[in-house]
Amino acid sequence: MKLTSLCSICNKPLVLVNECQFGQDWYRNYKCGHAFYETESRSVAVRDETRRNYDACIPGKSAFDFQREGIDFIFKSNFNCLIADPMGLGKTIQVLLAAREAKFPDGTPRFRSILVLVKAATTYQWYGETKEWLDPALWSTFIIQGTKGFIPPGFRVYILSMDTMSRFMKTPTGAATLKSLNVDLVIVDECHSFKNPDSARSQALVAFLQDISISELDRTLHLGCAACENQWDKPIKIKINLRTNRGKLTHYERGKCPKCGAEFALQTEHELTVEDRTKGLVMLSGTPIKNRAEEYFIPLNLMRPDIFTGLDSFRRRWLTQDDKGKWSRIASHRIEVFKETTKDFIIRREKNAVLSLPPFRRTFEKIGIEGEEFQRSYNAALETLQRRVDELAAEGKEMSFFEVQENLMTLRRIVGLAKVPAALEYIEEFLESVEDEKLAVGIHHQGVRDNLYFGLKQKGIRCLKLSGEDSAEKKNQILMEFNRDPEIRVLIVNMIAGGVGLNIQSANNILTLERQWNAADEEQFEGRFHRQGQTKPVCNNYMIASGIPVEDYFNTLVEEKRRICGESLDGWSFTQDRDAVRDLVYKSLNTKLG
Repeated sequence: MKLTSLCSICNKPLVLVNECQFGQDWYRNYKCGHAFYETESRSVAVRDETRRNYDACIPGKSAFDFQREGIDFIFKSNFNCLIADPMGLGKTIQVLLAAREAKFPDGTPRFRSILVLVKAATTYQWYGETKEWLDPALWSTFIIQGTKGFIPPGFRVYILSMDTMSRFMKTPTGAATLKSLNVDLVIVDECHSFKNPDSARSQALVAFLQDISISELDRTLHLGCAACENQWDKPIKIKINLRTNRGKLTHYERGKCPKCGAEFALQTEHELTVEDRTKGLVMLSGTPIKNRAEEYFIPLNLMRPDIFTGLDSFRRRWLTQDDKGKWSRIASHRIEVFKETTKDFIIRREKNAVLSLPPFRRTFEKIGIEGEEFQRSYNAALETLQRRVDELAAEGKEMSFFEVQENLMTLRRIVGLAKVPAALEYIEEFLESVEDEKLAVGIHHQGVRDNLYFGLKQKGIRCLKLSGEDSAEKKNQILMEFNRDPEIRVLIVNMIAGGVGLNIQSANNILTLERQWNAADEEQFEGRFHRQGQTKPVCNNYMIASGIPVEDYFNTLVEEKRRICGESLDGWSFTQDRDAVRDLVYKSLNTKLG
């Protein structure tokens, strides 16, 4: 008989406890207490895909169609895959929704403890996304910020930077601390960062995953002696690597009958059910694997060690050397074979292929800023602002917007300069993730512009800068060069100067490094890219320094006003909102960096 996913006697979900083969038949025991002789493999109860919820935890947001396809892909891979979509297509949303919707047939969460490995600058971004798409509860997500602090148990999500993890894994006590979290799903963002097998971060990741991926399954064999017809049960443990995609495990058992001593040898196969697959590994990267192939060996080996067994064999089988002797690309005659081999655990959709995206959207990336020099400069500017507020208070006056602008401008410049390293990393990742798209970076301060420009030049990245002091002719020359030269893919633009009279449709990606006091200026700047003649979806990513009131409060205020007023904020200006001006001053003064 062939059983359905429900027991034919008690109508409960069938969960296999143990099984034993007799000739062509199988004797199977199920968790509900019933047992059957079966001639075919049982069908495993799988959660109906149509019952998945693709909405965010807060009203008004939902995954796009192509993101739903990515979520379905994660499920089909048994949470052992690489999502390689270019940046801006919502890889984070896909993996968080998949983790949220992964449940056992009885409705309980499949993954109770999730570890997210990220670059240090994106910890706050992941924290916000987790609250929005996975679990908004107060005690749902915890950021591990060092190796010496207390890590409270019981959180569902732990966010950890890659370098902090490597420090944890250097000592037995640190490794034990991470293992004590009982992690059953690991999400690795920017997984190509583990490109060097000899680096501390790569070795730490490999050691951790190897430790938590090996599991032992308890099974019971129902044995029978052909000589004396004695029957008995024997508990066994089957060790498996949960990162492999095998559907069945083979167990070999040799022994003697406890009654007559006759020797026997038995081979049994044991299916892996949904309940058995309690571990998962999902990796994310926007850079195309075909152009940086060698750097992906570690992720490929961690996902499928049964296919990608060693670096040398990976090079010989799949790669080709360039003129400098680097194994950077997959051999052209092997690309299709590689795609076929990895199609079940690597997915990548190009932006042009997912035109269901809205024609324009804003995203927000929160980053953390640290460093004693930044804190000293920021706190010194706060003290100057406090003295001015105290002077006006003694005279019974309040600070006007123009005084606010003058005093807070220093704070904004300090924060803008502190974000330059994160912006440089973002730009590098963007240029590697897409081959033909351009990026415009919106700034406000000259110092931020020059530091960013110099940093890009140091990295060998060709870029241009466009500022208010440039003449109309100079601006036109800069735009013509940027639009026509495919090798120049980055343009640094002063948002005020770039908000009027310019057409920059050659770029459909924007990184706004410094927000403007007047949100209308931001919308005019966005209009330079999102206008007639633009053929690609436009995305403006705002980089926000988390925990800094000058950034956090203004960002929250503008987006709240936008939600109330609609897409356009033409009817609202920060300069005319006295309450907003006053709140920003006092919120800034009440938060001194420590």
